[in-house]
Order: sequence, then structure tokens, then C-alpha cells
Amino acid sequence: MSARALLAGFVLSLLVCLAGAEASHAYALYRDYRDIPGVTSADIRDVEALKAGRSRFTCDVRQTNEAFILEDGSVGGFSRYLCDWLSGLFGIPFEPGFYSPAPRLETVEADFTCGFSDVPERRENYFIAAPLVNRPVLRFRMKHGNDPDRIARWRKLHYGFPKGFATATLAQEVTHEPFETRFYDTMDEGEAALRSGAIDAFVMDTRARAIFDGQDDIMEELFFPLTYSYAALITARSFAWWKNSWRATARRFCMNSTPAAYTITGVCVSGCS
Repeated sequence: MSARALLAGFVLSLLVCLAGAEASHAYALYRDYRDIPGVTSADIRDVEALKAGRSRFTCDVRQTNEAFILEDGSVGGFSRYLCDWLSGLFGIPFEPGFYSPAPRLETVEADFTCGFSDVPERRENYFIAAPLVNRPVLRFRMKHGNDPDRIARWRKLHYGFPKGFATATLAQEVTHEPFETRFYDTMDEGEAALRSGAIDAFVMDTRARAIFDGQDDIMEELFFPLTYSYAALITARSFAWWKNSWRATARRFCMNSTPAAYTITGVCVSGCS
């Protein structure tokens, strides 16, 4: 098994337990994986041996308001904060890298991504850890145009979605009213379709705010019924993270680690502020 596969399993097993831990006011802010109760000396030897063969790990992200280029050329936003936290936790750099149109997990150019949501069709090829952030799905429509809820009384709504995101699947899972889906390569194309009247609304999670914020003629509202796009750390199943040794490690973390949900929640809030 490759070093990349083993550390991928270790990181994801750890995050499953940290993110899924029961919230508590007496939580521990772990800054070093060796401090987590249940991590054995054998675990530490394995991880340190894996790190010795790598200079860094990469985490693919899509360029949105969660990951953007700062004036100095570096990456800012939630993804930067998440990678910084993982870098400190494991003592090896985790670097965000941009992808378009799809993450580079299968081509071995990237080790992780945190841009996917957990939808059934992705589980065959990817292991998806516990959610790090819940993004509400939003509906963007023309402020002075016809209300989509009124339009739905006499015909199917025409909703636009960005390609490569799980938003359409999430919307179809919760709504009782049928609608037509139209996909666009970029959010800018979705905006143009909205302005032209080709769609009644553009549906996307909070990552679309970078496109629509500040445009007085477009309004944002929650998509109903409420649904959320989950940000989670993901790696390809071909990394064979699920070997028994990593399952055992995950069980130890879940049984013995002090609740630390606030650790990851704090990273996410700081990165999105």
C-alpha cells in the first residue's frame, strides 16, 4: 500500500471521528495528532514513516468564495484554513490546489479534495468523511421578475445548476414539485441565462454568493424544502484506506477521543468569515 493511501486513510479516519464527535463544552483543541487519546506508538511510527517519503500533500478545491487567490498569489478562504489545520496536526504541509472541471484524485496529482458533497453516485469511487461544513442551498432569481412560486402554479419551473456540483441531485431529493434542469459550465453562464429569462432561478449553495453578491437586481432566498450541501474531505477508494488496520484506528479514536467537533467547526467559521 502506498504512503499516500495510508496517510489518506489515517486522516479520513481521524476526521470521521472528530467531525462526528458529540458536541461538548469541555472539548479539546488538538494541535498534534499524537495528543489524541487512543493514538498508539505504533500509529505514530507508521505515520512518521509515511511522512518521511513525502514533502507535502495536496487538497484539490474549486475556485469559489471558499478558496480564492489573494493579492500575493496565495490561496485564501476556508480551504486555506482547513489545510493549515491539517498541516499543523500532522506536521507536514497540506496545500490547496485548484481544479477544473474535476478533482485530480484518480490521476495521482492530488491526494484529497474538500469540494464534493456526499451523494450516492460518488460513493462507489470515493471515500467521503464526515461533513465539515453544511452549506444551505440557495435560489437566485431576478428581483423584479416573476416569482418562481407563482410560475410553478401553471408550468414546471426551469432551474439552472452549475455542472460538476451535486446541487441538482440535492434539490431533486427534497422537492415534491417537478422541475426542468438546465446545466451550465460556469456560474457566469448561469447568471446570463437567468438575466435572459432562459431559467426562472439559478440554484446553488453559498459558494455562488461570490457571483451574485452586490447585484441589486438579483435576489437570494433559501431553497425550499431546506437542503444542505456538505463539505467533506474526500479521497479515492483506490487508495485502499479501508484496510483493517485503519478501521481499528478509527474505532479507537471514536471510543477514546474527547469530543472535538468545535475544532473543525472553528476552522470552518474562521475560513468563511
